[in-house]
Amino acid sequence: MARNDLALTQQHLDVIGQEYGAVGLSTDELPYTPEFADLHARCCQRLGVGPSEAELWRALVRLRKAKKLARKKR
Repeated sequence: MARNDLALTQQHLDVIGQEYGAVGLSTDELPYTPEFADLHARCCQRLGVGPSEAELWRALVRLRKAKKLARKKR
């Protein structure tokens, strides 16, 4: 099955990281929440053509693994 993912640039990743900083939840708590939907909407608004929700989630996981996301207190 072919994937039609948006090729995320460094600009995309920077915006995703910045917008994640405004979210009050950790990445583990984020899926399927209104906060995730708001994060997705803000990223799309800032980027014009933003990532899909799946692409946004994958980008957050990649950024977290690379230790490029602000750590949230649980």
